[in-house]
Amino acid sequence: ACLVLSGITLATFWPVARHDFIIYDDPDYVSENPHVQAGLNWNSVAWAFRTSHTGNWHPVTWLSHMLDCQVFGLKPGYHHLMNVVFHTANTLLLFLVLNRMTAAFWRSALVATLFALHPLHVESVAWVKAKVFYTFALLLFALGLMSKPMLVTWPFVLLLLDSWPLERLRYEPGSRLDRDFLRLVREKVPFFCLATMSGIVTFLVQDKGRSVLSIGGLPLAPRLVNAAVSYLEYLRKMIWPADLAIFYPHPEIWHRASDQPSLWQIAVAVLFLTAISAFAVLRLRRQPCFAVGWLWYLGTLVPVIGIVQVGTQAMADRYSYVPLIGIFICLVWGAAELLAHRRGGQPVLVAMAVAAAITCVAITRQQLSHWRDSIVLFEHALAVTANNAVAHFNLGNALGRQGNPGAAIPHFRAALQADASYADAHYSMGLALTELGKLEDAAREYRAVFRLRPGHAPARDGLGTVLWMLGKPDDALAQYAEAVRLKPDYYFAHFNMGRVLSSQRRFADAATHFAEAVRHKPDYAEARTGLAMALAAQGKLGEAQTQLRELVRLFPANAEAHINLGNLLMEAGQTREAETCFSNALRLEPRAAENYVQEGKALATQGKVEAAAARFTTAVRLKEDTAEAHENLGLLRAQQGRFDEAVARFKRVLQLRPDAQAYYHLGLALAIQGKPEDAVIYYTQAVHLKPDWPEALNDLAWILATHPQAKARNGTEAVRLAERACQLSGGKVARFLGTLDAAYAEAGRFADAVNAAEKGRELALLAGEKDIAQAAESRLILYRKQRAYHQQDPEGHKIPRQ
Repeated sequence: ACLVLSGITLATFWPVARHDFIIYDDPDYVSENPHVQAGLNWNSVAWAFRTSHTGNWHPVTWLSHMLDCQVFGLKPGYHHLMNVVFHTANTLLLFLVLNRMTAAFWRSALVATLFALHPLHVESVAWVKAKVFYTFALLLFALGLMSKPMLVTWPFVLLLLDSWPLERLRYEPGSRLDRDFLRLVREKVPFFCLATMSGIVTFLVQDKGRSVLSIGGLPLAPRLVNAAVSYLEYLRKMIWPADLAIFYPHPEIWHRASDQPSLWQIAVAVLFLTAISAFAVLRLRRQPCFAVGWLWYLGTLVPVIGIVQVGTQAMADRYSYVPLIGIFICLVWGAAELLAHRRGGQPVLVAMAVAAAITCVAITRQQLSHWRDSIVLFEHALAVTANNAVAHFNLGNALGRQGNPGAAIPHFRAALQADASYADAHYSMGLALTELGKLEDAAREYRAVFRLRPGHAPARDGLGTVLWMLGKPDDALAQYAEAVRLKPDYYFAHFNMGRVLSSQRRFADAATHFAEAVRHKPDYAEARTGLAMALAAQGKLGEAQTQLRELVRLFPANAEAHINLGNLLMEAGQTREAETCFSNALRLEPRAAENYVQEGKALATQGKVEAAAARFTTAVRLKEDTAEAHENLGLLRAQQGRFDEAVARFKRVLQLRPDAQAYYHLGLALAIQGKPEDAVIYYTQAVHLKPDWPEALNDLAWILATHPQAKARNGTEAVRLAERACQLSGGKVARFLGTLDAAYAEAGRFADAVNAAEKGRELALLAGEKDIAQAAESRLILYRKQRAYHQQDPEGHKIPRQ
């Protein structure tokens, strides 16, 4: 029987292996919870027992999810299958316990079958977060309380089981019912104590998390009405499981008068519950199984029926997971006893059981198909419910995460139409508008959140991002700082602060916030990369490398991490190890042109010119518009004296990326090629785009001071450019001083030319630059004769270039 039950349950629910995480609650419980994703360690275990995250205290549930993450990572199919395994285990446990207590094999098997296969239980199995409702709750009461406080009713269930099937309470005349009952209550005292403590802790935690609605927020009368109607509605869905949804809006909370139950619905619910309860009490002696099953249903639903309203739902399919066991007992035992002594009763019972099982499997498989991803799930919820703001909100979020913010916005508007005070809908609307570039509109949405919930840290973070995009970094930092104050472990806000501070070149402050983001989320790749870059900008290359090595360890398949580490190693002169990093990146992404460029740069630094050229050529072949590949290939060809090819490469770079560096490299190649007139054009543009670039200033000044043709020279402009280059370099670059002395001479300032040339010569000698020193000495001879230096003297003799 156990094998059959296991096989049927696993086969029915196996499609969840292909399902994704759901956007509703799964991020809080697993997919975006760094504590859970860290797996089982001392810090995460301590967090599980002290946290009130999600407005609940259920450490065993957290530990269960942590174990799943440690074993399976974030592969949703395995998390779903673990739910199926738990559900199967609970099914077997129900069968074994019920069979042991009643010795009714087939009846116990049928109850377990209905429990295993009923469509109302799809939510509890197909939803990763819903493990909270059955983490071996039937196994150990204390652990069950830490899995789901709904089990506070379990001591009462134990008393019911004492009545039937254990028959420890006897109703025969002459029996001491009161004495037996008190004895049974006394032995349950530890359970009642645990239940009381759990109830208090749960109420306090949920109240702190603003999950519990006050009497002012929801009066007692509509709570009682919803409770009565929900009791009947669960039974209706059990008999006719149609229009099942992940969220049923509470009509009173969502201010939808048209959706509130009518007086006749309320009357029918109250009369039905009263009549069945009276019948159960009257039949207590003759049919205790019915009374126990019915009271099981009524009692175990009490914590979630809405008298103490937690959340904004009217009811939830998952809440029926344990309570329906009581109804299944009523139905199975009632049908068996009704048909037991009738002719043909046994075959009819078997036929009914088979039909029920087949029907459950068919409907359950259909219901499972709605749970394959968030979009399908919430589209179905909108199709079967009315005025469902939560479904609109979550469908909008799912569409936004899919990269379709335009389609998400109408759903956020619908959610806000249902409830204008829906702060999270304003926030998500802000995110979507930001992605669409409608920044002012996004800012208005974020500010609407503050009016409704001033402590909404994500909205502060979102507004900060909008302000940064609007060019207001200081205002952005103020919003990020407020987000961090409201939620100190908010790693997104720390990361965003780091980005803004880095853009302001405040690298020490940036590193502090990147480090905080990494501390709260160690696998936050972008934050760890930002920390490494901020450290490198401070000259702390060793610490920066440590961060990137850890990133490579955490994400060995992350090609970008290998590239960033390689770049840092290149900067530190560790070219051989850098080449290994770039090779790893190539292995991971063999079609990525950027990876070939990086490896080529490492090879070029080691003097492996042809190997480097081959990498750059491959990069161009893979992605012809890779400017950096053309640029580096041009530099290599210039070093080899192949100037025509170098010029062609640099011209292509200029087409792809018309920045100062592209103009400078083309000017340099033309100058070396002996085309100074053309070089001046490109040098001038480079200086225009980047006025404080010493190399470009110097090389343009050199041509203007030393051009062989007088009409091409401009001594005054050459002096201005050369003085600026020396000023920017602190007057400590011998080559720049050589250009300055030539410019002074061209301008007729020979005394200044001599002083500059002598200073340049001394600097060159100190630096071991003998060629530059000798060139300065040669020019000094001319200056002392009151002659300027030009690249070829009137007699046609070559004079060494500096």
